[in-house]
Amino acid sequence: MFNLLVKYSGWAENRDSLPTGRILEYTDPALVDRFRPDGRMDYEALMRFPAVFMQENEGNRIDQIVRIGSIFRATPNREQVILEYVVDPSIPSFINEDFDVLASELGIGDWEFNRTHWAVKDADLFRALMRHMAPRRLKPRVFTISEPERIEPSLASVMMPFQPEFEEVYRALRETAEGVGLRCRRLMISGKTLRSCKMLCR
Repeated sequence: MFNLLVKYSGWAENRDSLPTGRILEYTDPALVDRFRPDGRMDYEALMRFPAVFMQENEGNRIDQIVRIGSIFRATPNREQVILEYVVDPSIPSFINEDFDVLASELGIGDWEFNRTHWAVKDADLFRALMRHMAPRRLKPRVFTISEPERIEPSLASVMMPFQPEFEEVYRALRETAEGVGLRCRRLMISGKTLRSCKMLCR
């Protein structure tokens, strides 16, 4: 079981809110009775389940990121509930389009990604993620890579030292890349790698 939280404007870092009138929308009636007995929300029970935080499907979906985490505090008032939460750093984030493929397996209905709401789904979130999502990439130590992965198809990256003896090599690589319509950018590498490159170039 898991919480699905969709918000039009996307989610703030660790604290945000949802209208109380949208809680348990798109949720099976049996689950509504379970988590809202006598008309009162059982937030404590809901916070035991993982949470999916996503932005509504609008416009450029490449910028709409889905994150997995957990809610640790829910403070309701008359019109909204204030949520405090954390994102699990061990689970890679991904874009809405990638999460769409899991909709039927997770019991998520049509148009559900197009409305701000908080639903509860009786499905195994992590089993679905393991089955469909790519494994987490190993992260380099000397530079950062965005999560989720953002690939620029027209960009060629060259990792080599900024040393005079490599200028001719870089010039040949850049001319070749530009000849097929790519932009070429040069990245700095460590001293240890520099020594290895010099040995290879002898």
